[in-house]
Amino acid sequence: MGTPAFPNLGKHCSVADCKQIDFLPFTCDRCQQVFCLEHRSHRQHKCPDADNQDASVVVCPVCAKGIRLVPDEDPNITWETHVNTVCDPTNYERVTNKRKCPVFGCREILALSNTVKCKDCAKDYCLTHRFGPDHKCPGPRKSNSRLQFMNNNRRQEDPRQNRAPTLAQASSTLQCRWDRRGKVE
Repeated sequence: MGTPAFPNLGKHCSVADCKQIDFLPFTCDRCQQVFCLEHRSHRQHKCPDADNQDASVVVCPVCAKGIRLVPDEDPNITWETHVNTVCDPTNYERVTNKRKCPVFGCREILALSNTVKCKDCAKDYCLTHRFGPDHKCPGPRKSNSRLQFMNNNRRQEDPRQNRAPTLAQASSTLQCRWDRRGKVE
């Protein structure tokens, strides 16, 4: 079993006709025997402990949900029950439509690990088109008219008020004060 470097690697299928060595074997959850990929299901290896627990699932073409087929029940009855109770056609679009990169010709599906939001246009792009020139970014978005209105109403400070007085301004101010003082006395 296995290789000379790894003698314990892989196991033989428990089905008498097969005995194939499998490096990723499956252990049956009922009979605890080891099986290859072909014989992993309860039906394929004729598991004596299965008790008809082997379930099949069919994907609904209307709502894209999984429908569990009960082994002893007619599949048509299971289908009718699903259609009349929980089938939601609006779910199909949400499940089957994956977000894609908006760049023309790019078919990259956007997932958590390959999505970048552009700081200028605030749209999501794939890693290939993450920089502005790559996705023909129009540049930063203009602020809302409401924000412009708020910015226009802010009191504009006069830059001259924040400056220290020049020597000529200070001396003229002192001169005016001395003149007033002399007239009062």
